[in-house]
Amino acid sequence: MIPAPFLKANDRVALVAPGKSIVEFEGLIAQVEQLLRSWGLQPEVSPSADGQHDSYYHFAAPDADRLADLQSALDDPEIRAIICLRGGYGTSRLLDQLDFTGFRKAPKWIVGYSDITALHLHLNQMNFCSIHGPMPVEYPRKGYEAARKSVRKALFDGPQDLYFEGNHRGAPIEGRLLGGNLSLLVHLLGTVSEPDWTDSILFTEEVGEAPYRIDRMLLQLHRTRRLKQLKGILVGNLASSPEGQSKSETLFVEFARQNNLPLWTGFPCEHGPENRALFCGYRVRLTPSDKGTRLQYVSP
Repeated sequence: MIPAPFLKANDRVALVAPGKSIVEFEGLIAQVEQLLRSWGLQPEVSPSADGQHDSYYHFAAPDADRLADLQSALDDPEIRAIICLRGGYGTSRLLDQLDFTGFRKAPKWIVGYSDITALHLHLNQMNFCSIHGPMPVEYPRKGYEAARKSVRKALFDGPQDLYFEGNHRGAPIEGRLLGGNLSLLVHLLGTVSEPDWTDSILFTEEVGEAPYRIDRMLLQLHRTRRLKQLKGILVGNLASSPEGQSKSETLFVEFARQNNLPLWTGFPCEHGPENRALFCGYRVRLTPSDKGTRLQYVSP
């Protein structure tokens, strides 16, 4: 797996909106630009980043315009990171038309989660690492300081050991970190964007999905035998209520047991403040103890 160079002062970074519009977040662009400049970076806002296309899903712009923004950022060798403003829906509509020739020559970090899982999986399939983590729509929110800080440290300092509490079932394991939003993981099954699941540790999260939908998605992963290829599963937040979380976690436990997989719950991956930057594609080691679990990055 190929990591991009980590950032340094005065590096240029692109702000793009490959899916849903950010129009309801008034003043967001200015706030994010100010924050990134305080980090010592030079943010560049893509032309369609703060637009709104009158479509059935309120994209930031028509596909062609969002594609042009993302392609321009991929092609520019001086852009050191591409930070996706938000998720929503729309990124997977662009994947088949993107040209990664320039990116291969000058790799850069792509940051985001939720719908951006589609881009992470596509990059991982190409053997490039990426950063699954909080996005600018969340940076100004109260309570998201640790989430925001994790992105900054990831971009400048690289992988840091991660400690988390939560229930654990199984022994210490090592494997390649793969994952993201559960719906997107299932959405990309069987496509050219799907990476190899072999020897991987899957991390996943979800939002707004009823337990029966979680069951349906896990059943799809089970029936395609993707779960059989894994070394273990890390489960983040799956629901907006404790009851929904408990029911959905129970489903993960059942499928993990059927596939002889160690499983951890309570992983800091979610549509919320307990979301931490994670390096997709890196090899990691998970070591449980009485006080929690240590996730250690071993190598790209």
